[in-house]
Amino acid sequence: MTVLVEGISAIIRRKSIDDKFMNGWEGFQEFVPNNTLCFDDDLAMVGFMSPQDVQGFVYQLQERGLTFLKNNKAVDIAVVDQQRGVTTECAWLMFSHLNINSASDKVDVCWLVSEERIQTAGIHMPSNWQAGESIKLATPSGWTYENSLSQKFKFVENENLNKDMIFLGREDGMYVYLDLTTGKKLYEGRTSKE
Repeated sequence: MTVLVEGISAIIRRKSIDDKFMNGWEGFQEFVPNNTLCFDDDLAMVGFMSPQDVQGFVYQLQERGLTFLKNNKAVDIAVVDQQRGVTTECAWLMFSHLNINSASDKVDVCWLVSEERIQTAGIHMPSNWQAGESIKLATPSGWTYENSLSQKFKFVENENLNKDMIFLGREDGMYVYLDLTTGKKLYEGRTSKE
């Protein structure tokens, strides 16, 4: 099974949550600051739209007993960018872009891998995966491709922010911008108040 990756995602090993997080899986679910949580038997994903928010979340996970990096390698938590993949060395995680239908719509996904891997077309699959088997995708509750970052993703480099966007204010907990390149409003979900 795979978990969806959208925006900048914190991917956390479920075993680490069960073993290290106060009150285990139930405590973790209550701790998640937004509605992006999705999970399979091995991984949990919590997505963010800003690097500051994912950084703050990872910091809070570390305060609660999980380890982000050891010797610059991901231990319990990995940060994964929707466009670029895993941001640090991580031997236990695979990232890929997958087609989800015949219209060539794509989503970005991660899955847990072990030392025993099957390599197919340059992608390491879990050792229990069978060729021809469909891949199950874990998504947040209520997620649809039509209303997702996977379909409507737009990334603006920090140096272009003031040139391409005008900040209009906050609306229902979202930062609202006017995209000067399209004339449309863009919304950025935030978990921090900065």
